[in-house]
Amino acid sequence: MPHKYGRNFSMDSPQPYSICAQYACLYCRQHKRRCDKTLPACKLCIRRSTPCTYPRRRGQIPALTQDTQKAEATKTIYLTPSDATIARHYRKPHVTTAIRFIEPSVYHDASLGPPSEDVSIPNSIAAHVGQPDQIYEIGAKFFQATSLWMPIVCRKRFYADALNPISPYRRGLILLALTMKLYCAPASENVNDGRWPLYQLVKSFYADVEATAPMSVHILQAAVFIAIYEIDQAIYPSAYLSVGTCARYGTALGLNQLMTRRVGDGKSGLSGVEVEEHRRVWWAVLMLDRLLNIGDPGRPLATEDPTFDSFLPINDRDFNDGMFRPEDAITISAGFNQKTSLFGGLCQATYLLGQTIKSISSFLSPYGGSQAIRFEEDTAQLRRTLHAYVQMVEKWTAVRKLQYCPASAICYIALFLLQEHHWKQTGAATAQEIRSTIFYETESALETISIMAKDPDVGCVDPPISRVAGELSTLFRQMIYQTTAQFIMVGFGDPDADTKDKIETLTGILHIMQPRWHLSSKPLSESV
Repeated sequence: MPHKYGRNFSMDSPQPYSICAQYACLYCRQHKRRCDKTLPACKLCIRRSTPCTYPRRRGQIPALTQDTQKAEATKTIYLTPSDATIARHYRKPHVTTAIRFIEPSVYHDASLGPPSEDVSIPNSIAAHVGQPDQIYEIGAKFFQATSLWMPIVCRKRFYADALNPISPYRRGLILLALTMKLYCAPASENVNDGRWPLYQLVKSFYADVEATAPMSVHILQAAVFIAIYEIDQAIYPSAYLSVGTCARYGTALGLNQLMTRRVGDGKSGLSGVEVEEHRRVWWAVLMLDRLLNIGDPGRPLATEDPTFDSFLPINDRDFNDGMFRPEDAITISAGFNQKTSLFGGLCQATYLLGQTIKSISSFLSPYGGSQAIRFEEDTAQLRRTLHAYVQMVEKWTAVRKLQYCPASAICYIALFLLQEHHWKQTGAATAQEIRSTIFYETESALETISIMAKDPDVGCVDPPISRVAGELSTLFRQMIYQTTAQFIMVGFGDPDADTKDKIETLTGILHIMQPRWHLSSKPLSESV
């Protein structure tokens, strides 16, 4: 609602008169704010679009004073219908958002704040997430499925925002809940996935919310899980473009600036929980950006690499409960010497994957000769670090009795990426050449994963992996895929009995996971 005195009396505009009231206005007195006593309205009331009324003397609320009446008469000279129209125009949500991007200093100095939003929810969306019971049930499934590898939504804060009966629904929050449902939806065994209509509904609603709602971390969280769904279902180039959108959106929110700050800047006004949640979402974007580049390491990333001074996420349980101190956060450099949370370990592994991609992109051509030798030497320390970190992480997960560790999966993927590029560098063209140029770290990784694949709790014997396929991360599936490709390379069209057995075990796991992860094992099996 535009202020009744129009835009001519904004805090940055020169006043056509200098008449001041004797006492502070009623609004400033009631809210214990400093009042500049400017007539006909103080700057704070103009900024907050609040009617400004001055008392004749302390403790009274009389009619307008003579000075105020004079100012009222004077102001009509300066305020015209066109001025009021301009004032209303500049308070429209899309204009306020535009000012935030075009002139961020004006946006902050004027304390415009987030624009109001349309809280209406289409019936097609309300049918899925329109009731508190629906949101609670979706949240329970979602937090169980993502707790081990993608805890970027604060459980306590989500329920407090979504289930508060006196708080109006925000479209970004509703979008996030709908995306949670898509992530947890059961997979179909049929070729035509039953989740496809829900995916189309989510994409349509996301486009609407992104264009009309104020920017928020809820919208970015929804975008992250949309991208994960598209990666799982091999929906390209949408997956690649979605991750790029996440990078741009997060940068616009300033999430990248929180990586090296223990708390947010003064202008953001974020609480400790919000800073941690924002930082976790940005780590998720960094991980997805690098994961999508393993097929083409020379392709530019959409985000900058984190540094040794970047902060890691805190303990996952404390984050979900909202019980922690910002001082508990540690940097990447300190994290290699201390025990971190599961998600903190994933973020450290993401840093190492970024270093892997950077190393490979600097050795793209030419292949062979001294270039291959230099690549092997230059990446030796990185391979040792990846191998050592896997050993350390698996000790922690053994204590926690966890079968799957996302940090290990990323490290294995990074090792396989280095090995694949080394084979290209050396020009290995026979099974013997491939075996003679395999790294020690690669052999160790392949052996560890093949043993895990035959574990009854993982393999396709009893119980089948389909029982827990929904709880397995995208990283686990990608690791199995990359491992299978490595064994196929080692066999080079004529694998021995042991290698062939391992390939069959791994492709069997991929086949069982296919309903949940549509990047099927068919191209790999045809290469055996």
